[in-house]
Amino acid sequence: MSGAWEAVISLSNGPGFWHRARPDAGFKSGMECVELLRRAREHGARLLLSIAPDSNGRFEPAEVESLRVVGSWIDAQAPKALDNK
Repeated sequence: MSGAWEAVISLSNGPGFWHRARPDAGFKSGMECVELLRRAREHGARLLLSIAPDSNGRFEPAEVESLRVVGSWIDAQAPKALDNK
């Protein structure tokens, strides 16, 4: 693929982007998200992780933890992990 592009991935393992449609679906782990980011960057893409709050505006603890893992990985790997070729 040539040119800039984005991979839009839901943190939910459920159908579509709205994870409450199937609450038993679970969420991607932090390391699964790191692997998605690493693979996207290998192909020159940006990764957009979709995350949806519940009806009270809160996020599931598993989602927050996954984002923390990704953030820690980025901190440890930057600048090479996010090198915009």
